[in-house]
Amino acid sequence: MTLALAHSSWINAWTLRRACAGLDVDLRVPAGVRQLPLPVMPPQARAEWQFFTEEASLRRALDGELDGRFLPERFPIALLDDKWAFADFLAQDATGPQGLAQWPLDEPAGVRFPLLLKGRHSWVGDRKLPRGWVCRSACELARWRSHLRVQGMQESWFFLQEWLGDNALQLLSVGGFFDADDESRNLAVVTLRVADYGDDGPSSSAALATIADSHGLIPAAEHVLRRLRYRGPYEFEFIIAGSRRLALELNPRFWMQHGLFVAAGNGLVKRYLGRETAEDRAAPPPQKLLWIDGSWLMRRLLRLDMQVIALWRTWVRQSGYRAVVCPTPMQVLGAGLWLALGGGRR
Repeated sequence: MTLALAHSSWINAWTLRRACAGLDVDLRVPAGVRQLPLPVMPPQARAEWQFFTEEASLRRALDGELDGRFLPERFPIALLDDKWAFADFLAQDATGPQGLAQWPLDEPAGVRFPLLLKGRHSWVGDRKLPRGWVCRSACELARWRSHLRVQGMQESWFFLQEWLGDNALQLLSVGGFFDADDESRNLAVVTLRVADYGDDGPSSSAALATIADSHGLIPAAEHVLRRLRYRGPYEFEFIIAGSRRLALELNPRFWMQHGLFVAAGNGLVKRYLGRETAEDRAAPPPQKLLWIDGSWLMRRLLRLDMQVIALWRTWVRQSGYRAVVCPTPMQVLGAGLWLALGGGRR
């Protein structure tokens, strides 16, 4: 049995443990506070494989601080969890996808409102940064800048970005595996966000559906990954606004919704471990799947939220999609009881 370590204890780690179970890999999580009842790494044990679900641990691995095998084995540290730097990197290649307009926070003159006061990073040390706030006037921007100082956050952790959220748009992602040295291993699927967490301003996907690549997002993402000589799992986020196709972020790691691949042959984790077969390489990517965050689903159902009912009717009943709920409702209930009894602190 191969021992592996995932550096979180939320849905993406839960999905990884499920994906690894059928491959004779025992995936554990670090000791400490846990969000889901996942087994911890035994004391003094050494992981043969590292699985990354956030950038901080990947940075440590790239800096040579962690043992075991992992992907990506190389990635520019300057681009890791730096949304401003990544947009600049895209702008250096006019033949590839481009990002949204952005401005330094210390040079707000000439910006166009509304705009987004956006976190440059997801994390600074052990502190998770807000995704950002929509500012519709200079007064609102000044108020949020003051809020940063009150909360002990530095202005250098943020920048200004074009805001398109008031218009009709689609939030899409390309996710999968890319190998610049052997592109026969490549695997990719396009997904459409169909529900978010309802946060004020930018949010994350609570539910998404696989769709056809009608906007050429897979070639666009792979163009960038080819520039980086990338090998490993990834998620590349895009916005479609009218005729504009804009790149948002590249996550060079496992992302929360990668359970789509577990439900369709487990090709992503097989490639990560180098265990895919010729049959796996020939298999199509996930199709007609609806991924749903099980904890979000349970909260919505308990509130008799009509959005969930409409979502299910549209995608499952009418369009014939298969739902992939991670974790399942029964597992969410079990995890809630486990947390209530203090399990997450053990």
